[in-house]
Amino acid sequence: LDLLHSEMVSQMDDAVNAKDFKTAADLEKKLAPLKEALESKRPLTRSVLESRIAEVQTQLDDAVARKAFQECAPLQEKLEDLVKKREDLPTLDELKDAVHQAEKNVSDAAARRDFAAAASLQAALDNAKQRLEDACRAENGSSDNDSPTVDEATEHGFESRADLEVAIAEASTSIDEAISKRQFDKATKFQAELERLENLRPSLPSIQEIESELEKLKADMEEAIRTKNFKKAELLHLEVDKVEEKLQEEKSKMPSTTEESPVEQSSPQFVNENGETIIFESRFNLEKEIDRFKSLVQNAARSKNFKEASRYQRFLEKLEDLKPLLLTAQELVEKLNEVKKDMDEAIERKDFEKA
Repeated sequence: LDLLHSEMVSQMDDAVNAKDFKTAADLEKKLAPLKEALESKRPLTRSVLESRIAEVQTQLDDAVARKAFQECAPLQEKLEDLVKKREDLPTLDELKDAVHQAEKNVSDAAARRDFAAAASLQAALDNAKQRLEDACRAENGSSDNDSPTVDEATEHGFESRADLEVAIAEASTSIDEAISKRQFDKATKFQAELERLENLRPSLPSIQEIESELEKLKADMEEAIRTKNFKKAELLHLEVDKVEEKLQEEKSKMPSTTEESPVEQSSPQFVNENGETIIFESRFNLEKEIDRFKSLVQNAARSKNFKEASRYQRFLEKLEDLKPLLLTAQELVEKLNEVKKDMDEAIERKDFEKA
């Protein structure tokens, strides 16, 4: 049918070029049922549906312009039937959004350790992915390169490398605990889980890998601007925004570390959950931040978001470790008294060097 259709279209074009309009009109009449037969054999996708709607709309507008009102009623009815089918044929973007939402639901359930819900939601995710793959094949004969069907980063329930590293640390701790209790069967299971988690690392890029990707995208964007390929530059700019957002999210989920400031080493530093560096000048400010994180831990635990509670708890422990660096007034007095006592004892022993 495709070959016959192509041949007839070619013959009609030749007739038009030869100004043999009668032959062209006859061929056009024969092409109409042939085109309908071809369309009926094609799987009905959203793009096919939209092309049919546009075609019928054009025919209807032409009939109205020619005042052929007898033709208008059946064309209007056909148009309305086609429009109704939009509800059953979502666009590729709508299908991708459905996949992303299903992935988020699975990830949230896994984070809450609600594995029964995660298993149920995984079935919904598989169904959403299958619908997207079917639509991609019907539209293009292959899946869209941007399709989340190949997104390994959320298929296994982890949205970031930081979340994965937390799970790896927990699995490692579970192994140690099982071995200490001589529960070797459990230790074997935990070891298998640890190996599975470690094998996921390549699918979740680290901060350094994301930064390298971002650097390359920016260089490509600058090159596109230099060569005045502004369409490509716009696409790269959108990609840069996505990667920068991903980088910021990954940084915010990394455990905080305290570093010595090159300017003022006596003031302890802390990187909070948003990736912001805070310098504590007093114990009062430190205690305020400790109270804030205690509240975050309690709220997360109350809402059964245990993974988030665990993350905030690690920040809280880092803050608690800073207390010896910022003593209270009472602690300073006690420290001073201890030093004075040691000095007096050294003087009594005539250990003047130590004194």
